[in-house]
Amino acid sequence: MFTKVCEFMKKTGAYYFLILITIQSLTSFLSCKTVSKVEKLSITARGSVEHPVKIGLGSFFPFGSKFNFIDTSNSKVSYHFIPGELLSINNDTTIRLFYQDSITVDYRSGKPVIYSSNTKNTTYNLFYYDLSSTLAPIYRSNLNFFWGKEESIISDENYIDNYLSKSDSLLRQEVNTLCSKYPFSQATSTEILRNVLEAQKLADSYFYFRGCIQKLDSLGTLQARLHYYRDKVDNQHVSAFSQKGITLLVTELAYQFMQISIRKLQNRDQLEKYYSDVQHFFTKGSICYDYLVSSLEIQAKKNQIRLRGFALKALKRDSKKSIFKKYVEAKYNRDSEDLKDSPSDMNLYDVHFKSIDLTKVISRFEDKPLLIDFWASWCSPCLKKIPETIAFKNKYPNLNIIFISLDKSQDAWKLYLYEHSLLNYSQFRRNFNNQDRIFNQIPEIPKYGLLYKNGHVELFDELSDSLIKEYCEKF
Repeated sequence: MFTKVCEFMKKTGAYYFLILITIQSLTSFLSCKTVSKVEKLSITARGSVEHPVKIGLGSFFPFGSKFNFIDTSNSKVSYHFIPGELLSINNDTTIRLFYQDSITVDYRSGKPVIYSSNTKNTTYNLFYYDLSSTLAPIYRSNLNFFWGKEESIISDENYIDNYLSKSDSLLRQEVNTLCSKYPFSQATSTEILRNVLEAQKLADSYFYFRGCIQKLDSLGTLQARLHYYRDKVDNQHVSAFSQKGITLLVTELAYQFMQISIRKLQNRDQLEKYYSDVQHFFTKGSICYDYLVSSLEIQAKKNQIRLRGFALKALKRDSKKSIFKKYVEAKYNRDSEDLKDSPSDMNLYDVHFKSIDLTKVISRFEDKPLLIDFWASWCSPCLKKIPETIAFKNKYPNLNIIFISLDKSQDAWKLYLYEHSLLNYSQFRRNFNNQDRIFNQIPEIPKYGLLYKNGHVELFDELSDSLIKEYCEKF
């Protein structure tokens, strides 16, 4: 059971950023070998309109996931994860996942309560709490020391590492003492210590270096420093404990070298250009190279870009040889369930995911003025116009309004309604698998409909006060 773990794993203070990087670096306590098994997590969430459950998972590679459960008695989702990934509940409580598990989150009242079917996960989360508490003073001291030391960091490329090395003896002592309190093998304890003294120290070093990137760039010396960190990453020992931290570092370095995130690659030309840059800046077969080519292939799959031609076929071959290949594929092929639209349901859903027919909804307002606002939570112009729609209702009390969303995700739609206090209005969402003919007349949004006495709905691109006034006066 995670209830007690949830209460003491809340983060406060800037130095916890460093602690988070530390605990992101450790990923499993099963063995000292690289993790090869992709685990599966099942989540059941029980929330309410007053207490929506927001769950964040993963981001091991560029494809983390977020799931939102609102007013759902038993929403379920399955997720393939790599041991060591984070699960966050409502951006507050964080839990590390090591073994296959089934977790229930109950947030119908009070604070979220988390139940785990695997007691081993609870044990390892307790270790992480002890680890963060033990190392917090060290990282707080380092944070204070490097505050305002940008000039020293810029002038001496060894300045950060020389200072961090002074803590090696204390870190070794603290980690060994803590590991002895848990039933870890000697090999496991050795790997944990190795990660803290090598991969974690490199992550810390880069964290302090980041604040100087802009100045180093203006001086023309940034590339040399980036190559230094690239080489350091490539010389790391990849173990179950260090994979998370190393891949985070690779992502940071790649962004600085290429000035664009892999996530933003949308077409073949962008993919080819990025792959060319990877070949230029990173050594083939290195940690950085393997991670990036694997992520590039998955981004291509995500955007349905076929890996044809000499360059992209080479990318596919390199990705196949990568030690990260199986992890990237597992993340891409994860099994995530959402509240799915069904062709057997009627053409609208209400906030409780009950289907209803648009004609039936409109019939409730026979001989009454009705304004229909067609919108979506991803449509910026729609969101700007919603206050105007509400203002019409306030100005003309006899005017009825309903909102029909074109969101494809039930939970994303409901989350927006909750966060923007829109649940007090009649809200419906389009069922994309069962269409009313009126949706064929809406190629873009925002769009507005006015119901006339003959039952006909006339559509408008814009509304004005004079139009609404004239319309209401007819009833």
